Formats: sequence, structure tokens, C-alpha cells
Amino acid sequence: MSGQLKIAQKWEDMAGYAYGALRQFPKSERSPSGPSFGIAFLGLSLNPKTRIFPAHQGIDFAGYRTWPTHRLPRKRNVLKARRRFRLLMESYGRGEITLDDVRPSVASFLGYMKHCSSYRTVQEILNDLVLKRNIGEVN
Repeated sequence: MSGQLKIAQKWEDMAGYAYGALRQFPKSERSPSGPSFGIAFLGLSLNPKTRIFPAHQGIDFAGYRTWPTHRLPRKRNVLKARRRFRLLMESYGRGEITLDDVRPSVASFLGYMKHCSSYRTVQEILNDLVLKRNIGEVN
């Protein structure tokens, strides 16, 4: 396991602990509008720019949206990959790039997605990725 991955796992463990600790408080105290939100219990002091979101939205950290039970890719990263693959398909069809130019992008995408719960997303994106040459097209 790489150092960066170990750090991300520690942050997720800490987020899971904080989530569990806050759930011990009555709902009125852990809601963003509640008086203490469990801040004193956790020993935190917050920056005035701090924004507090409901736990059901997950924590956006290290390229993923993380909950205590699972991890999902950021939507913007998935959309960017879709756009990139669409451009690669068009370039491949015009003969501007080869299959060796497409492979690294697909490998990078799969490497990113293997660290989260993304089976269906990967299947949808890879099913849309069809590489074929436009033979006989006049430019």
C-alpha cells in the first residue's frame, strides 16, 4: 500500500470515528443549526469559513466522496473521464491517434475507479467506449 493511500485510509478512519461520535448526541445537538454540534466533545475549534454538511452527504476527500460504509468517485471526475473518452473515440476514428495512445487513459481511469464502489459506473463508461476507424471518410 502506498504512503498516500495509507494517509487517505487514516483520514477515512478518523471521519468514521467522528461520524460515530457525533451520532451519540441528540439530533438537535448534531444538526448544523444545533447549539454545540458536538464540537466541545471532539475538542475542535472551527475556522469561521468552516461549512458543516449533513453526514448523509459524505466527506469529499482525496478524489472520492466517502461515507462510513462506502466510497464513490467524484461526479466531476466521472464526467471528465466520459468527455475524455468521447474525444479519444473521435480522434481514433479520424486516425489521429492509435490504440497505444488510448490505453494509458483507460488504465488511469480504471486505477482511479478500483479504489471505490464503482462497478456499474465503470461498466457504463467502458460500454460506451467503442473504438473504430472511419474508413473511407473524406476530409
